[in-house]
Amino acid sequence: MNTVKTIRNHIKQIAFITFAIIASGLIFHSYLIKKTIADNHNAVIAYEQSLISVIDKYKYLPEIIAADPLTVQLLTHKSTSYFNASDKFAFIKLTSGVDVAYVMDKQGNVVATSNYANKQQSFLGNNYHFRPYFSETIKHGTQQYYYAIGATTFIPGLFISAPIYSADNQRIGVAVVKLSLSKWESDWELPQANVAVVNSDNIVILSSNDHWRYKTFGTITEPSKQKVAYEQQFPGQKPQELMEKSFYLPTVFDSAQLAGFIDGDLYLISDFDLRDVHWKVLYITPHNNIKNQTLLFLVVVSLLAMMTSIIVHNRREIQAAQEHQRELKQRRNEELQSIIDNIHIGVLSMDSHGNLVSLNKHAQYLLFGEEKSFEQINITDLLPIDFANIDNLLLNEISVAAYHETETLSRTQKQIPVMFAVCQVDTLDNGKLLMTLINIERRKKAENDLKSVNLNLERIISDRTERLQKVQKRLIQKNKTVALGNMAATIVHELSQPLTAMKSLIGVINAKFGNEDWNTLPRTIGRLNPIADNMSSILSLLKNFSYQDKNTHDINSVSHLLESTLKNTQELLSDNQVHVLLTSDEFLALVSINGLKFDIVINNLVRNSVDALANKADKRIWIDTRVDVQKHLVQITLEDNAGGIPEEIKVNLFNPYFTTKEVGKGLGLGLAITYEIIQEYRGHITVTNTEQGAKFEIQLPLMNPSL
Repeated sequence: MNTVKTIRNHIKQIAFITFAIIASGLIFHSYLIKKTIADNHNAVIAYEQSLISVIDKYKYLPEIIAADPLTVQLLTHKSTSYFNASDKFAFIKLTSGVDVAYVMDKQGNVVATSNYANKQQSFLGNNYHFRPYFSETIKHGTQQYYYAIGATTFIPGLFISAPIYSADNQRIGVAVVKLSLSKWESDWELPQANVAVVNSDNIVILSSNDHWRYKTFGTITEPSKQKVAYEQQFPGQKPQELMEKSFYLPTVFDSAQLAGFIDGDLYLISDFDLRDVHWKVLYITPHNNIKNQTLLFLVVVSLLAMMTSIIVHNRREIQAAQEHQRELKQRRNEELQSIIDNIHIGVLSMDSHGNLVSLNKHAQYLLFGEEKSFEQINITDLLPIDFANIDNLLLNEISVAAYHETETLSRTQKQIPVMFAVCQVDTLDNGKLLMTLINIERRKKAENDLKSVNLNLERIISDRTERLQKVQKRLIQKNKTVALGNMAATIVHELSQPLTAMKSLIGVINAKFGNEDWNTLPRTIGRLNPIADNMSSILSLLKNFSYQDKNTHDINSVSHLLESTLKNTQELLSDNQVHVLLTSDEFLALVSINGLKFDIVINNLVRNSVDALANKADKRIWIDTRVDVQKHLVQITLEDNAGGIPEEIKVNLFNPYFTTKEVGKGLGLGLAITYEIIQEYRGHITVTNTEQGAKFEIQLPLMNPSL
């Protein structure tokens, strides 16, 4: 019974899918027809405009010829020679691009023509009264458009005519120009469609398919056949019907579309009217393109339907298999729970929020000390762990130990130290966690005994270390004494020279006082200031290096500090012809540093660069500040073009009393003080060589409150 029901369901599904495929195919077929019609309309507009533009270009030419005095004189004065008029028409043909230009009298005789020199195809003397472009024009006085095969040349073309009037406004003849449309006809040859033009008698006069030309689009009436024969419109041609069978093809979206069989193939036909000439443009599209696209669409839809059916069927089978797997997993979990209940290690399971789900007897003993209900109890009530960061406690790899130690919280008796591990387990309940507990009470007692022994050892080591440090401090003091002796020699030299100079100047000042030389006395006294400043600078360096100043932390702008320092060193830079280029980050960098100490740092670096640039012609210093928001740092770089610092000098550059200058040129404390100041404010200073010279880089913590 179930088999019969299943077969019926399959038949219903197949019938529904088949109906859906056929319906979608019909809709897609109708859509392609609608799109084709729209495309045809857009294409025909271009062809129509091209053809109309050609006709509009030449339709005024017959009127110009008719209004020419020479033309009127030719028809009103028999003595006028046709040669002059024919030569003029030949010139008009040559310059305008028409095939032939000619004039007929009132009886239809050609009295002058542009092709008079061509004896075999000349129109001169021929009578074309049977052609409508003559008879209608001479009768009604209206311009005519007429397409036909030439009665003399047998070359098809478009004849455009206009009436010729005498001085008393009488119609005395017709002016005609003939155009060949073969050039525009050849432009219509397209692989995806055919273009044809039919006249008012439904005869194809222009076509991209040569085989279709001069056939009829539909049935032609007997009077029309007689008219065509009398006018000799298509000599040598017997018009036959173009379509073997025509009908209207139904569509879903719009009204039925005209279609027909031509040469055994089905075509869609769209027709559009041409103004002025009473013609129609036919856009004939092969139905094979639409048919092939529709078949391809049906194939694709069928494949998609088949794949969908297979996917649905497979999904049902997968769901059945998954249900079977869930049953097997449930039985396996029940067996696993039986093993856990009888193991001699504490084992418990909990959900993703830490709530207890199950625990064995050993875990119950460790956590409660007795049998107790554990419903609605969280693991954080039993063990002091941070469950919000449980991922940090998980055992992810067997080879990597992830065991943690703590003490139980909820026992009524003494607390027990335990070692535990947590891991995720694959169960029916997603996110379940498994914890194992081991009693480590004995191990903890042994560890405490070991700690007591270690404390005794640490006390012994601490005593011996303290004695070693005292000995080391005495050695350091001895080294400082030696260094102080070296420094004293340098200080004596540094201060003796300015003191000698100062003593000499004081003698000069006393002499000028005695001689009452008041004019030069201020200048002599002014020479004491640089000497005093030099001595003050030497003492300031020694003071900053020898004593620990009060560690003040002021919030200052790096840009403002740099500008202030450079302003103080402006005289030094100008005297030595050194050009400084300062660039700052758009970000306002704030740092915590004493302004005077920062001034010392930059001043020392600038003075070192000025000394290094002494023998350079082009002296430049670049100072740049950059802010690293991610690292929360401001970076200050000072670079010169003095050629760089040798590697053997760089390693000792920040050591106290180390200098490469001559005695009397410096104490070797400037960069040592600079280094200590930067270290004092948790910063870093490094020196590297670039292609141009030395580059000092300072990094200080950023103190902007918005970051």
